[in-house]
Amino acid sequence: MSSPDESHPMFVTTNKDVLVYHVAWIPPTDYSWRLNFAGVISDRKSGTAGLGFILRDENGIFKAGCAEPLSNCDNIVTAELTALCHGLEVAMNQGVEYLEIEGDCGIVFEVLHYKIEVISPGIEKIISRCLNFLEAFRHAKITQVPVPRNMAANKMASIGSGEREAIYWSNTPPPEISEIVVADVIGRWVSVSEV
Repeated sequence: MSSPDESHPMFVTTNKDVLVYHVAWIPPTDYSWRLNFAGVISDRKSGTAGLGFILRDENGIFKAGCAEPLSNCDNIVTAELTALCHGLEVAMNQGVEYLEIEGDCGIVFEVLHYKIEVISPGIEKIISRCLNFLEAFRHAKITQVPVPRNMAANKMASIGSGEREAIYWSNTPPPEISEIVVADVIGRWVSVSEV
């Protein structure tokens, strides 16, 4: 399907679903960069998991990203918070002062906003590190977003779960991430239920 224009609708009905043309990239405020983070549990029994994050400037240009495996991790909150922590550290090391942070895991936001009690000392330690990193920025805003707005980070986490060690990219993302980053800016067809 092509992108919508004056002669094409913004909604398309298929025999299974209603699709909407969705542009995921909403520019951050002036001078802010955006950090998207994600974690994935690929095998709960073995504790195989991955984390990923992507850092873009205010124009949507890829600046840095990471796909990293996590071992002995059967908890999505741990995977997600570890991704956030790594992403914050990289953003800080890049000299970013204004940062907008996005993720799609609701329970992580409940933990970060103290809506649910954390019972794991390991998670408390990661939260403490995240909060310390957040203090290094002049301004940081963290927001929960729908999955289509976090596809690049989710793909990074998926890649990470299949690797043996962390892979970092600077300025040029891997091809599968590049495709998502471009689609974030120009738009893609997604199910209405995903937006």
